[in-house]
Amino acid sequence: MIFPTLIPLAEKPYWYGQSYFDRKSNYSLNIQIISLPNLRIINFGFGFPGSTHDATAWEHTKVYQRHAEIFEDGEFIWADSAYPVEIWVVSPYRKPESEEPSNEVYNNHVSMVRIRSEHAIGFLKGRFQSLKGLRVAISDEDTHKYATFWIVACIGLHAFAMKCEDEEKDMGTGTDTSVEDFIRQGLDIQPPSPFSYQPPPHPHRGSAKLAAGKAHREHLKKVLLEAKEHRVLRAFRDMYSDDSRAATRAVHGYGRL
Repeated sequence: MIFPTLIPLAEKPYWYGQSYFDRKSNYSLNIQIISLPNLRIINFGFGFPGSTHDATAWEHTKVYQRHAEIFEDGEFIWADSAYPVEIWVVSPYRKPESEEPSNEVYNNHVSMVRIRSEHAIGFLKGRFQSLKGLRVAISDEDTHKYATFWIVACIGLHAFAMKCEDEEKDMGTGTDTSVEDFIRQGLDIQPPSPFSYQPPPHPHRGSAKLAAGKAHREHLKKVLLEAKEHRVLRAFRDMYSDDSRAATRAVHGYGRL
């Protein structure tokens, strides 16, 4: 999932200071984080001040600009509602669409992916406390680069540390005592969905891209709702496995709800 985070600065920069003032009334740097459900950060974008809109910062990342080369047919990335929906970027419904019952169910499931991304960023900042208030005085372009490289170094070391911890865990020599409960939960990867779907090739025109992205999202919602219904019906059948008539009545009753 692509998810933004702001790295607060300990003081107002002397170099274009107001451009670092973010929506949370802090001076910060905007970082675009791509993470997996196991909390691994696999890509990130950096270099923008805190006032930059997330969608704008996202459009300047390598993943966005070269997505046709990076993603294979059928692959896509989950995104927060701040990002525009495309065939390869699936974001939640916004108001007023989000108020529809089926769209609300869909958004609730997407929020589960978002929680994993929040945990991944929390894990990073928990390991490197400097990212909660970066004490780098930005006075020119060079010090701006120094601040961003500091963040890059932290992300790189964090990824290396997670790799080493996983290897130690596999060998039975590692410890898990420093990992919070919510992080431990985030390390459990969800099983893949039994439903498969191949979206159409990536369109190139703006309106066509938006229409294709919305159609892709509608199909994913349909697959989700069908999967939920399938689980409910299977639960009814398991519950009344010894009474076929009762099972039939329960299933038909659910269908009329």
